[in-house]
Amino acid sequence: MAVQGHNNYRRAHQVPDIKFDKETAEAAQKWADKLSLEGNMYHCDGEECGGCGENMATHSDRTKLSTTNYATWKWYNQLLEPGYNFDKPGPQANSGTLEFS
Repeated sequence: MAVQGHNNYRRAHQVPDIKFDKETAEAAQKWADKLSLEGNMYHCDGEECGGCGENMATHSDRTKLSTTNYATWKWYNQLLEPGYNFDKPGPQANSGTLEFS
């Protein structure tokens, strides 16, 4: 579901689809398990996550996050709130849209 949700938004910007990658998923799960054990939430430095960055989401209804594309929608919605400046792409000019970019 998550890959399909991401790809729906990516297509709106003529960006190639992503594909599910088992090794990346395993590294992400390992990182999520670590955070869960710590009772904490913070971004990985890259090496512990298999060299990948991550987008994080939290919600009071855990089922909503695991059974819908709510998190993907929230990340994408940064395009509108706070807004993404396509004339100046990248994190410097768009600090509130890091998950979108």
